Amino acid sequence: MKSFFYITPCSNPLDEGEFSEAFSRLCADLPEFEYQTYDPLEYGLVYEYTPSGTCSYMFIEIPKQLKNLVNTITIPAGKYTCYQSQAIRIQEAADVFRELFNKNDRFLVVETELFASKYQISNPVKELRAIAF
Repeated sequence: MKSFFYITPCSNPLDEGEFSEAFSRLCADLPEFEYQTYDPLEYGLVYEYTPSGTCSYMFIEIPKQLKNLVNTITIPAGKYTCYQSQAIRIQEAADVFRELFNKNDRFLVVETELFASKYQISNPVKELRAIAF
């Protein structure tokens, strides 16, 4: 099932304070009258790799594509390669998904926090998801 992300460009990498500040701005920019929150609310970072370079964004998942909402991308449905770790960061995606990177010139990598039944709130597990498109 494809997903829809409301995005804003971000620098790379963000420290915890910068991430919190940028996330607050992203939430404030999202038109509340059109956005319906739902569980689970996904948010995080997404990198888009193309032959012309890499673009990095912070995102909030939205429930559907909104025609008059700019700054959205569609995340394709398909088979994702995933990696989970407390220590991993999206900047390491090229090493983690080396085989995917070597075979494809266009792909997305998404980083989100993975909330399991038990986790440290100060150090949650991160999940990287990669797909070629």
